[in-house]
Amino acid sequence: TQIEQFELLFGEDVALHLSTTFNLAFPIGGFCASFPVSQLLQRTGEHGFWSAVFVVTNLFSLLTVIPLQGSQLAAALLFGPMRCLQWACYFQFLANEARFPPELTGRVLGNNNVAVAVFGDAGPYLLTNLVSRVTWGGSTLHRYLVLKLSLHLCLLLAVPLPLLLHSELRESAGRMHGAIELAPCDVSAESESLTGGDRISAQGGHGGGAGACTSTHGSALGRAVAAAAVVGTMEAQEAR
Repeated sequence: TQIEQFELLFGEDVALHLSTTFNLAFPIGGFCASFPVSQLLQRTGEHGFWSAVFVVTNLFSLLTVIPLQGSQLAAALLFGPMRCLQWACYFQFLANEARFPPELTGRVLGNNNVAVAVFGDAGPYLLTNLVSRVTWGGSTLHRYLVLKLSLHLCLLLAVPLPLLLHSELRESAGRMHGAIELAPCDVSAESESLTGGDRISAQGGHGGGAGACTSTHGSALGRAVAAAAVVGTMEAQEAR
C-alpha cells in the first residue's frame, strides 16, 4: 500500500504525515473542486473535459512515481480534485442522450460500472501480491517503482479517447460549415435537421458536453467501455 511505500522511503513519521494529509485533503479537495468542475462540464464538450481528465490523471500518476516527499505531498493534495473531475466527466459522458439513447442508459451504466469495479477493486489485490513477491524486481521499493511506471504507461494508452472526441468535433464542424455554404439563407432550418450531437456552440460544445456526433449503438457502447477502462485503470493507480 501507499503508506508502506512511504515508510520505506521516508520513515514512519513522514509516512503518517502524508497519510493524514491525504485523508483530510481528499474530501475537502473533492468538495472544493466540484464548483469549477461543474463549470467545466457546462462550458466545454466531451473533447474538452476528457482532455482535462487525461492531463490531470497523468500528472497525478507521474507525481506518485517520483520518490520525493514534495511530489508525494502534491499527489495527496491533487487526489480529491482529480477524483471529482474523473467521475463527473465519466457520468456526464454516459448521460449524453445524443451518444447513448435513453433505452441503452441502464445497460451502459451497468456494464461500465462492472468494468470499473473489476479494474478498480481487483487491481490493487493483484498489485499488492506482485509487490510482496521477492522472486523479481530486487528490492521492494524497486518493485513499487516498476508497478507504478507500468500503471502510468497504461494511463498514457488512454490518449486515443480524447483524440477521438477531438476528431469527431472537427468532423461535425466541417459538416456544419458545409451546411452553411449550401444554404446560407436557411442556416437555422439546416441546423434543425442535424442530430443533437452534431450541434456545436461557439464554446465548442456548450450546454453540458453534447457529443460531437451521434454514434451507432455499437460504437457508442465501445466508447463507453473505453471510458470505463480508463476510469478503472485510474482507480487501480489511485489505490496503488
